[in-house]
Amino acid sequence: MALVTLTFASVMLTIALSGLANFISRIMVGATIALTLLLVQFPTLASLLHLTPLHLKDLVHSAAGALGIAMIVVMGRFRVQSH
Repeated sequence: MALVTLTFASVMLTIALSGLANFISRIMVGATIALTLLLVQFPTLASLLHLTPLHLKDLVHSAAGALGIAMIVVMGRFRVQSH
């Protein structure tokens, strides 16, 4: 679950900071999510990495935690004032 949470947090931070401004950032975000889910959720691939597939509840917890981190970054970003 930690691996999924870290990759989801990475994706959320990329979205929050870059705003998916260019094509490459969209590809990287999509590829990160797709590869994470592919490698963790398919039992054959997960066993190669010594992982176990997560339940839906665990995936939702990981996504919610990553969304919370991104919200903190976005809120902090808009509170900073230039002098």
